[in-house]
Amino acid sequence: MQTDPDKTTPGGSSSSTMLGPESLRQELLCPICYDTLQDPVILECSHNTCRGCIDRLWGGQAACSCPLCRREHPDKRYTPNHLLGALIQAYLCRMERECQFCQQQEEKLVGETPAPVSQPMQRFVTVEDAAQQYKEKLKATTVLQEHHLQGLKVLQEQQEERVLEIKAQYLTLERNISSQFTEMHHWLQQKEQGMMKELKREEEKLLEEVECTQKSFKEEIKMTEENMSHLKDRLEEQDPAIFLTKITSFVEKFCVERTLPVTAPLKGLSLGQFMGPIQYAVWKEMKSIIQPVLCPVTLDPKTNHPNLILSENLTSVRMGEPAEFQNSPLRFNKSICVLGSKGFSTGTHYWEVKVKDKTSWDVGLAKESVNRQEIVKVKPKNGYWAIWLRKGQEIRALDSPSRILTLKTKPQKIGVYLDYEGGQVSFYNADDMSHLYTFKDNFTETLYPMLSPGVNKDGTNEESMKLFHLKL
Repeated sequence: MQTDPDKTTPGGSSSSTMLGPESLRQELLCPICYDTLQDPVILECSHNTCRGCIDRLWGGQAACSCPLCRREHPDKRYTPNHLLGALIQAYLCRMERECQFCQQQEEKLVGETPAPVSQPMQRFVTVEDAAQQYKEKLKATTVLQEHHLQGLKVLQEQQEERVLEIKAQYLTLERNISSQFTEMHHWLQQKEQGMMKELKREEEKLLEEVECTQKSFKEEIKMTEENMSHLKDRLEEQDPAIFLTKITSFVEKFCVERTLPVTAPLKGLSLGQFMGPIQYAVWKEMKSIIQPVLCPVTLDPKTNHPNLILSENLTSVRMGEPAEFQNSPLRFNKSICVLGSKGFSTGTHYWEVKVKDKTSWDVGLAKESVNRQEIVKVKPKNGYWAIWLRKGQEIRALDSPSRILTLKTKPQKIGVYLDYEGGQVSFYNADDMSHLYTFKDNFTETLYPMLSPGVNKDGTNEESMKLFHLKL
């Protein structure tokens, strides 16, 4: 490399013993963004990078390493390099001053003929040095590409695992659907076969009665035909003496008026039993096989907020004037809600809540240990799994983050389904059983039904919320 004879060290020595400006500038470049280091930090392997660059590089990687030497840094540790930062600031200020000086000198020389110089001020690098510099850049780029490739492969593996999870979940749900319908099909087939057997027994009984009557009719017809034959033979006798022989006993025997036998009224098969509302009758009877059992949920008067009024049968709640209650850690003091009287720590359960004509409500479940003395955000991490209605039309699932539910119709009844072991809480429009939202979690303590009728500031939300069981 050709050196600049005009540049000397403070001690008067030639710059050949120190880093030249270009070499110094190269030392101050970030190996990630290839720009001057910003807020430099020093890694445990002694290499320097921009703080923002290394945070972005390591932020999306599981295995973190230096972009230059590839040494692994599993703890992602680095130290701010304040000395290098100060050096970079000084270097940049100096370069700025030199550029301003050059500009002033150039302005003075405008219009003048420049004097020939014997030695140009250009700086040169050897081909080998230039190649080495670009190789370093390409190596750093290769490291970044390798990290990017590793990240892509990790994401690809995650998607492949997701595909397997979806297929496994599909098989599980397919078996569940098949099992549910197989049970109903089996019950319906048994019911159908039972009705067909009952119909067959009634038919056989009626046919037996008819056959018995027909048999007696045949015997009566045969005897009547024989009598008619005797009468006809006697009437055809031409000899009066023979005709009158034993005529008295003959007349007594054959000239007696006969009446038709008495028969029971004609009966048919039972239309009322076999031609009535069969589907409705069977539908009502199906409640014996429906799972889960429709649970009789009632409200716990020891938990309701002082502004809530419960019905005498503890199945409905509405807003009212504040009442005096004995203070208790079981009672909600700041959150306007009430819990069910029975909790669930196992099994599957389903109940429904009437929310017709209301503009605000909350429906869901709360774990036993929720804080009932403070206002809390209703979300799973705080022990609540619920949905709510606000402003008369906005229904939101209170998940993390919460999600607005887009529905075709506004529900008048909300169905709540809990599968404790399965970690599932699902909500339905109980009018048509369309699915609204499902929470998935791991339950470790008793869960209680939770209701809130909402505030009634403008008088448009005075309707009660009512708990009831679906009666088939």
